[in-house]
Amino acid sequence: KATLTITPNTAYTGETVTLTCSVGSDSGWSYTWYKDNTKKVVTLSGRHTTTGATFTINRAAESDQGLYRCQGEIQSRSISSIISDPVTISVNERPVAVLTLQPNWTQIFSGETVTLRCDIQGGEEIEYAFYNSGKLVYTKTEPEYRISPAKNGLYTCEGLQKRNGLKHSQTSNAIQLTVLDKPQAVLSVSPQWLNPGDSVTLSCGVKESSTGWRFFWYRTVPYTAGLLSLSDRSYSVEPLSDSWTTEDSYTLIPAGPSHTGGYVCRAGRGDPVYDTLYSEPQFFWSTGN
Repeated sequence: KATLTITPNTAYTGETVTLTCSVGSDSGWSYTWYKDNTKKVVTLSGRHTTTGATFTINRAAESDQGLYRCQGEIQSRSISSIISDPVTISVNERPVAVLTLQPNWTQIFSGETVTLRCDIQGGEEIEYAFYNSGKLVYTKTEPEYRISPAKNGLYTCEGLQKRNGLKHSQTSNAIQLTVLDKPQAVLSVSPQWLNPGDSVTLSCGVKESSTGWRFFWYRTVPYTAGLLSLSDRSYSVEPLSDSWTTEDSYTLIPAGPSHTGGYVCRAGRGDPVYDTLYSEPQFFWSTGN
């Protein structure tokens, strides 16, 4: 009796499936291959080829699904084996891979850290492969690729079967990562001339991007050792508060002329925190009491 083995029994579209028919130790066997019933002989084509005891399905399609059997015969001796038991071939579409960028900011700046995540349906053990412009840059059993610092490129991902390294999923959507130069915060002061008791509003922004920032506020003072110094030590800065704000504005009520002077800000976002360059100083003047 013939014995039929198939590798793999469950294939994805486009894969190669190999059927092997084993009859016994005698030589000189030729083989007949059946699909779905013992009267339907498999038709050979560009995708379906035979060599000896092997029948190969190239670029498997859903139409290749079904029950397969084989039979051996030695024509010169008019010997035929018993037809093999049926073996099922299933052909499935590859799972879809979805690539996302975290955090999903429209602008990424030089030195920032980003994470690409590859989500693929299905519980099979797979490795996740990440590509930049078609070149493999990272593989791991976890679906995330952390890029620190972020690099320019056109990124895609796909799943690979862990047992043999073959392609498991479709190739994902592409994400274009364009890394911009480090930005500088922009500070504005309103109003710039104050009467006694007036408040002043500092507004801080990042021209290239409005997403995800928190803001830090500083007063300029004469250069002082031990304080953060800017502009080649032409002045130092001290924080206006112990913490940052998520609001892009900060209100002061100056206490006389002592609050007259310069102010700067910067912005930060992400984990780890990525800081912009400090703003240029802005000034307001108070007439005092």
